[in-house]
Amino acid sequence: MTGALRFRVLTGLAFAVAAFGASSAHASSQPLVSVLPEADGGGEWVSAIVSGLIGIIGAILGAAVAVWGTERVAHKNRQRERAERVKALAFAIFQKATYIYSDASSLRDTLRQAKEGLAREVAEAEAGPELEPHVRVIHALCMRVMPWGNLPERLSFTTDEVWAAKEIVGDSLLNAVMNLDRQHSALLKSADRYSLERERFQETLEVREVEGLVVQAGFDADNAARSLATINRLDDLLRHIDEAANELARDAFEALRSLAEAESRPLGDATVFAVRGPDGDEVILRAKERPKKSLKAPYRIMGLR
Repeated sequence: MTGALRFRVLTGLAFAVAAFGASSAHASSQPLVSVLPEADGGGEWVSAIVSGLIGIIGAILGAAVAVWGTERVAHKNRQRERAERVKALAFAIFQKATYIYSDASSLRDTLRQAKEGLAREVAEAEAGPELEPHVRVIHALCMRVMPWGNLPERLSFTTDEVWAAKEIVGDSLLNAVMNLDRQHSALLKSADRYSLERERFQETLEVREVEGLVVQAGFDADNAARSLATINRLDDLLRHIDEAANELARDAFEALRSLAEAESRPLGDATVFAVRGPDGDEVILRAKERPKKSLKAPYRIMGLR
């Protein structure tokens, strides 16, 4: 390196060192770190944070209100669907209970007419002329009740209908529904058994006299013991059917009444039914009036007097 070039480099270094020293002396009088602005703009960052928090809270509240509104609408839809389902099940229960009541009443009426006819027959026989010693007239109920040709179908309540019975009325209708179909099935089974045995017995009788619609039939002395035993068995079976039919008719009618008069009005507000009661009288079934709601509780909640 030549002498002239060496002089220029040293001179430049000297100027650089002098400049660095001057700047260091000036910088020592200033703060080392200056991040925040001066007092004139110091609240801007606070406003930004508050605005951000308000936006977040607003978004959360908006989402919560939207979720609540959606859930409320869904809850109302579920309530409406549940009410429609209970109403449909209530009509199904009422229809089946009506069929059961009609079947029991039909069998009961048949037996009542037969018993009334038998009583007149016995009274006429007692008031009539004395019969020959070798002639014996047997007054039996089974001789007035012919086999039932077309028995109705057996009905049963579904699990959903049993559940709805408890929801609509309570345990009383629940117990009735759980027993009505079994009673109905047992009654029809007894009636079917009577019809079969009565047909077999009919084949053993000999027609003796026909007068209009009255047919007199008899049996020989050789078959008397067996025939009398069959007659007694058939009459006992008819008495059992009569008792079961009367009990089932009463239970089915009470089920119809409790369902039609339920305060929840599952069959509708203006639904009215005219039903022939177990005693033969016409009975009007309608929903009971709902009790008026008291306004005292809401007033107390709202602080009103």
